[in-house]
Amino acid sequence: MPEFAGATRGLKINVITTPDLSNPKVRRMSGLEVEVGGLNLVIETSGVYIGGVKQTLPYQDNILYVKQATDRYIMLQFFGGVIVFNQKDDLQINIGSYYADMVGCVD
Repeated sequence: MPEFAGATRGLKINVITTPDLSNPKVRRMSGLEVEVGGLNLVIETSGVYIGGVKQTLPYQDNILYVKQATDRYIMLQFFGGVIVFNQKDDLQINIGSYYADMVGCVD
């Protein structure tokens, strides 16, 4: 199996939320955690962390490419998928047919 073909097994995406100070019944997106190919990536207002180490963008290795796409959006690209996130109110996930039978949600 080529290195990239198994690189994204176990893809996990977790939205990090925090309470809305103006309405305690509401939680707001405040970050994103993505695990892909054994790498753990966290996007928070304080920065982008891969394996717990703060990274300067753009970041690229053989599994993951992360860049500041616009002044508001961060883009993650990996084999079979793209995630675009703005840390406030927009999360776009586009995954290829590779993941067709692997998609599910956990509360």
